[in-house]
Amino acid sequence: MAGWLPRGRTLSDEAWAQRHRWMLWLLCANAAGVLCFALAQGYAVGHSLVEAGVVAAFAVLGVAGRHDRRLGSGAVAVGLLTASAATVHLSEGAIEAQRGHRREPAARRRRRDVPGEGARGCTL
Repeated sequence: MAGWLPRGRTLSDEAWAQRHRWMLWLLCANAAGVLCFALAQGYAVGHSLVEAGVVAAFAVLGVAGRHDRRLGSGAVAVGLLTASAATVHLSEGAIEAQRGHRREPAARRRRRDVPGEGARGCTL
């Protein structure tokens, strides 16, 4: 049974480094995506930068850990999880947001809740 379990460190250094570069690229793309999504949802620039900055900080840590597999892999993994959590937070708790489903912008939802805006707020 022990033979079925992963042993770890089975990738060569070159293979790990290549995969790590791709994962870092993906994490940086997620940081940019979080920033754009936050702005599209109607959040202030400062709030948007903080949300994206946390994800970007894990990318920086991942770059710093490119010579240490444990640090680099952990930073990228936690960074990608943080990007998913930030996306759910920015979509006001809609867990579907982490899967990339299209959501109604928060500004539009807020306008619809304002008395007197009614259908006008829905037709933007």
